[in-house]
Amino acid sequence: MSSMSGQLSERAVTRRLTGRYILALATIVVLTVLGQIVVQLSLAEQSSDARVLNIAALQNTLSERMCKAALAIIVGTEEDARGPYVRELRDDVAQWQSTQIALQRGDPSLGLPGQNSPQVDHLFAQIAPSFNTMLDGATQILITIDNAPPVQLPTTPALIPALVPQVQLILSAEPDFVVGMNAIIAQYQHEAEGRVARLQIVEWGLLAVVLLDVILIALLVLRPATRSVGRSIADLVRAQERERELAALKDQFIIDANHELRTPIMALYNNLEVMDALGQRGAPEQRERILQRALTSGDAVIRLLTRVLDTAALEGKAPRLEPQPLALASMVQSVLETFDPREIGEASLQTGSSESRAVTVHIVPELRVLADEGRLRQVLTNLVGNALKYSAPGTPIGISAFPHASAEGGGRRRGRGRQSDATSGAEQIQISVRDHGLGVPPREIPKLFNRFVRLERDIAGTVRGTGVGLYMCRVLVEAMGGRIWVESSGVPGEGSTFSFTLPEASAEMIGEAASPASASVTAPALRPAP
Repeated sequence: MSSMSGQLSERAVTRRLTGRYILALATIVVLTVLGQIVVQLSLAEQSSDARVLNIAALQNTLSERMCKAALAIIVGTEEDARGPYVRELRDDVAQWQSTQIALQRGDPSLGLPGQNSPQVDHLFAQIAPSFNTMLDGATQILITIDNAPPVQLPTTPALIPALVPQVQLILSAEPDFVVGMNAIIAQYQHEAEGRVARLQIVEWGLLAVVLLDVILIALLVLRPATRSVGRSIADLVRAQERERELAALKDQFIIDANHELRTPIMALYNNLEVMDALGQRGAPEQRERILQRALTSGDAVIRLLTRVLDTAALEGKAPRLEPQPLALASMVQSVLETFDPREIGEASLQTGSSESRAVTVHIVPELRVLADEGRLRQVLTNLVGNALKYSAPGTPIGISAFPHASAEGGGRRRGRGRQSDATSGAEQIQISVRDHGLGVPPREIPKLFNRFVRLERDIAGTVRGTGVGLYMCRVLVEAMGGRIWVESSGVPGEGSTFSFTLPEASAEMIGEAASPASASVTAPALRPAP
């Protein structure tokens, strides 16, 4: 489920980043298209402004040429030369008038804007009198020449006195017209520069938006994607390191398991071989003792294999439990009776003493816990077995149990574990197993309850183990609603105290039990090993 949820989360992140990236790219494309449109509009505006300025400048040139042509008609000394000036004046008047009208009204065929600004219209209105005066004077000159009798052609000086007043009108109005047209040209230039400036502002704005969009892509898409890739690489590196560590732990586990299996198997074989050699000649007591040793060795093999299989079966899933009220004192006594009596002697709940070492049990007979009998037996067997394994013969071992609330103010508790939600409201009983052996170095306590973990001291020493016993204890205790931890200074001789909690069986639970004997039946599902 966690792997599937992780994949779904990665897919959601990928879809979100992809959506952001597509949106950002679409925004860049739209802004680029808008930028091209603005550039084209800017170029069209600049081209139109250039044509307007050229035509406006042409007005001054045509007015100057009209004045020169009209003056040449009346002051020329050669009669044959007056004819070209008349034609020039006619052409200039027609072009001057048409371009002036195009400037005022707009002529799209010439690439001119369809409407002038109010400022330009006002300036055109100011030069209208001088324009009309020059146009009327030039028109009258051409009309006079066109209506003259053949005898008074322009080649003769007889018509000149009639043209002089019109020429004077043209010459007198031309300076005002030129001044007004220069003002119009200046206004055109000012408006064109304003349009160019506004379009440049729009272009810079679009460019700024594109840059902002690129920055947002970097912050909202590329940076998260890079961090995600970085985290994935880091997770991959950690997974590879963890895989190498697990491979090394499994190799060590195989070595230790091989050693632990070899010892009881060889003992089983040797005892059977001795029994076979004795045949019926040995004393019954001797044969029974050899048979008991063979059975003990076989049981050790079965318990070791069962513990390994339990570890594999519980990996990734909670163990199946049948919780019931259990008398803790009788449970501890039955667990102690499974160990070699030569090592711990005849355990007693009152004194718990033996010739080999003192095993002291402080548990009131009426104290009951809510737990699975087989699983609790497995936890106690592991903890007592570890206490025997890691402490020297003759050193005492203490087993105690009391309400957990009374131990809250005690020494520091270290280890792992969490309390089940199903039993979080129940009173907790703390069960502790204390030895006076080698102890646990404080730096190695946090990893002590993990799978396949063995202390560096034990790997290099003579004490063998598989590294799954305490892991199984943690899994089972947490499944039954408690937590497990260890207290140790790491100083040899001061030993360690392994403690775990379990829910206390209430009076209602005890009353619902079928009989007191039912609380002490051993579940045959697992055969625990120390």
